Amino acid sequence: MPGIYGEGAMSGSLKPLLHPLSDVGASVEQVFKIGDESKVFLDLFFTNGPKTEPGTVDEVAFEPSNGDNNDSKAIGGRAAFAWLPRFEIGTSFYQGAYDNAGLYDYTAIGTDFNYHANYITVNGEYIKTTTQTVGADIKRNGWYLQASWQARQLQITSLNPVELVANHSNISKTEGGNRTTYGVNYWLSPNSVIKVALEDTSLDSGTSDTRFFTQLAFGF
Repeated sequence: MPGIYGEGAMSGSLKPLLHPLSDVGASVEQVFKIGDESKVFLDLFFTNGPKTEPGTVDEVAFEPSNGDNNDSKAIGGRAAFAWLPRFEIGTSFYQGAYDNAGLYDYTAIGTDFNYHANYITVNGEYIKTTTQTVGADIKRNGWYLQASWQARQLQITSLNPVELVANHSNISKTEGGNRTTYGVNYWLSPNSVIKVALEDTSLDSGTSDTRFFTQLAFGF
């Protein structure tokens, strides 16, 4: 997972910009075809929104929940343009009040891209977040860049399921740092993969950690 995302122990020493979000709401999606090889994607959603982390005043919580601590709803969406089948670029936003009174907002704005070649995939995203507080707004920003290569390009049957991945993340401003990850994926099937990775994190404060992990993932 890129260093700008994450939550709890899976983030290591690097404090992410965005947490996995599970919420209740409604969404509208529309796709417009432009010519033979281009499409525009539009997504808009409304949800209960973020909440205050228990025991804190200005920490935003994103734990799965079907409730809400205020009357304000979160709004978010994404607009993207794709030159099929190779390239896509998009911009997204999210905003919602997180405090009990509904006075202070959490806002995230991002720009992302995806590039797909025959054996190489490159993607990345830049995000800015703002957390309004009683004293002053907390602003953070960061980005990640990831590239992967499929060994089937070598035309060696035993290496066809192997994919090499490299990822670098950078978070600036408050509690910033860098993370670099090198990994090997072994695809058991088109929707299941074994991942092995080495992850090295270095914070601006001088703290660092190195982690090695494995993962078995399934898609549906």
